[in-house]
Amino acid sequence: MSQPDNLSTEIALSMNILMLSTRHKRGGAAVAASRLQEALRAQGHDATLLVRDLDCPDPGVRDARRECGIKERYRRAFNRLRNENDLNRYPALKREGQEKFSHFRGRFDVSGHELLESADVVNLHWIADFVMLENLLNRIPGTTPVVWTLHDANPFTGGCHFTQGCRKFQNGCTACPQLDSSDEGDLTSDGNSYKRRALSALDDGQLHVVAPSQWIGRESGDSALLGHVPHTVIPYGLDLRRFHPIDKRHARESYGIEEGRPTVLALVESLENQRKGLDLLIEALHLIPAERRPLLLLAGEGSVPAGDVEVMGLGILTGEDALARAYCSADLHVVPSREDNLPNTVLESLACGTPVVAFDIGGMSDMITPEETGLLAAPGDTGDLADCIGKMLENPELDKSIRRACRDDAERRFGSELQAHRYAELFTRLSHASKQGRNPSP
Repeated sequence: MSQPDNLSTEIALSMNILMLSTRHKRGGAAVAASRLQEALRAQGHDATLLVRDLDCPDPGVRDARRECGIKERYRRAFNRLRNENDLNRYPALKREGQEKFSHFRGRFDVSGHELLESADVVNLHWIADFVMLENLLNRIPGTTPVVWTLHDANPFTGGCHFTQGCRKFQNGCTACPQLDSSDEGDLTSDGNSYKRRALSALDDGQLHVVAPSQWIGRESGDSALLGHVPHTVIPYGLDLRRFHPIDKRHARESYGIEEGRPTVLALVESLENQRKGLDLLIEALHLIPAERRPLLLLAGEGSVPAGDVEVMGLGILTGEDALARAYCSADLHVVPSREDNLPNTVLESLACGTPVVAFDIGGMSDMITPEETGLLAAPGDTGDLADCIGKMLENPELDKSIRRACRDDAERRFGSELQAHRYAELFTRLSHASKQGRNPSP
């Protein structure tokens, strides 16, 4: 698994890049895809993002939902009902806080889309509940490289997005614990077979995987579906002009937070998602003596029982200015996920100069440098998480050297320009190799 560390002196020629994502700007994977598309366009590439759910007009973003006739709309409605009927056979998927599980068959057949004809490379992102993968891969010419960016585990499992410790994807999913299934021929077995058949439509060397974190790259590399495919690690990037340190006192005043009050931030899409671990954070904060316990700024949809932890609910934050203000209001950003890839929120926090504490899981160690930009707690250990929060809040240098180190690290490693350059370099190499008989160096 290769990992580009420095910018190449080679300048990639302008390319036609077709990117596919279920969502436009809602959810971490969609945000990451949109940011990459914008950065590639800023570097002169004709990068077009085709999405199922368009949130707002955006240059270079196409709405697949609108680009079809009445017959295709009926077909999509049928596909949705068929998939829902299959999923409804498994009551476990309706449990509160359950992590998302997706049917292996998408609903939209984009295999005949005009953008495929001119694409120099096809870049798949989070495409669950959107693309009919087998149809698409059967129509992509053998001379067109396909790059799949992994935002979670779904591309190499039979349906789950995070495996919760299950290792069945290493040999082919079956009898899925997330479905509470003991059936060897359950929905995940069908999903594994479907994805294997879809991937077989590609020529040898045509597919390449991009892993935003070392962790997801290792997981994919161990999988039966993608283990044989070359992998490259390219972290997410973000526009450092949009996420940057702002005056902390001013940011706090906008929320009515008193000066000097220890404050930690937790920011997730859904507060009730068990994987995101808000219950573990609340438990850890209860372990901190009341007289030293920080105020918890909580941003996201839903609610979580907080006991006697003082919480200031920020609701759902929309817009990058609002996000940056929230990061800059806090002394510390805590990410208590049980399982995660490379959360955008960590990168955003570092870019705003706010250190991060998290469990040492997934891609957290790729982003957080202990003692320099935050701390890593033992996975799931709320006592250790409480200790890490306490150490960071008691650090007299928190508002000085650590906050500066966070920003410096973001500028060095996570700028969107660097990410786009790495992708363009990979795309160029793969495209050149396809024309030369396809044997690109990893």
